[in-house]
Amino acid sequence: MPRYLTEFIGTGRPGPPEIATGIVAMTAIPRRVRHGLIGTGLAGALTLLVTPGCGSDLPPLDVEPSGELAGAVIATDGGRVPTTRLTLEGESGAPRVARTDAGGIYFFSSVPVGDWTITVEPPLAFELAAEESASKPVSIADGEVAEVDFRLRALGRQ
Repeated sequence: MPRYLTEFIGTGRPGPPEIATGIVAMTAIPRRVRHGLIGTGLAGALTLLVTPGCGSDLPPLDVEPSGELAGAVIATDGGRVPTTRLTLEGESGAPRVARTDAGGIYFFSSVPVGDWTITVEPPLAFELAAEESASKPVSIADGEVAEVDFRLRALGRQ
């Protein structure tokens, strides 16, 4: 599970307080910064209002174990390749698709734990670099950021 910092407003203490009333703020703590991305596993913050009488009877939040996948599509000349389509496929659901941004970066968040395959589809004017595979296996671990980069060569260049 991603690492979270939970602070109960007014107490300044981490973790659940003995008194189950108040406002709870939960914020994801970045686990890794790479390629200008901050991986958190949570798209924002969560605030819960806990009212008197419901404290310890509340069921725990059921969060599916997940991780993240990030990487870059890099040209053999060192430049980044924008608008490249990538497909993430695994046993736990439908394929997921992402495109690289202007800096050649892609990102998949909340990827269920397990073994996946990431496939790159070179855009027009590019092909796979020598000895580069279009598909690569990747294992997603709970709370971690897996990293897979691809290298492409511009057509007409060595």
